[in-house]
Amino acid sequence: MRQNDRVRWLVLAGIAGVGLGWWIRPLWETAPSQESPSTTLRPTVAAIASLVTPRLQEGRQDTDLPPIHPQRNLFAFREAQPVRAAIVQVTATTPTPVPKLADPPRNEIAPAAQAPALPAFGYKFLGTFGPAASPFAVFANDGQVENVRAGERIGQSFTLRRIGIETVDVAHVSAPDEVRRIALGQ
Repeated sequence: MRQNDRVRWLVLAGIAGVGLGWWIRPLWETAPSQESPSTTLRPTVAAIASLVTPRLQEGRQDTDLPPIHPQRNLFAFREAQPVRAAIVQVTATTPTPVPKLADPPRNEIAPAAQAPALPAFGYKFLGTFGPAASPFAVFANDGQVENVRAGERIGQSFTLRRIGIETVDVAHVSAPDEVRRIALGQ
């Protein structure tokens, strides 16, 4: 904290203390003390009660104040009751049928002609390092660590396509169009 801040807080605390003393001043009355001939200030019950509680008089009703209910809990929130809508009877109508268009022919590939499943990516992505202009990604597999830049190969069968902050995109050499996104730590 700087010196100016300390001085500012001390001045504010002094002003608050003076204001509090001026506000409490009517609560005290002058009464002689038995220990010394000087006078001391002591609060009276009537002065405190006049500030804390409203004065109640017989036969007087405060119409401007809301009534206080004994079940009222200031800390419990009660939701307003939902407004119930009137029930209206609706006659059912049958919808007109919509003509169904013919489905376009599907180009199904025989299961034998599908490409073989690509092998799993066996490396764990540890993170990106280096400058923002040319970062490199770090991978681990079976205790060996590899540093790879975008466009280079990871092991024998994968190519690193893109390096992000928390993810990298890799593709298998045999299927360069099928890109897999690998998250940090996977």
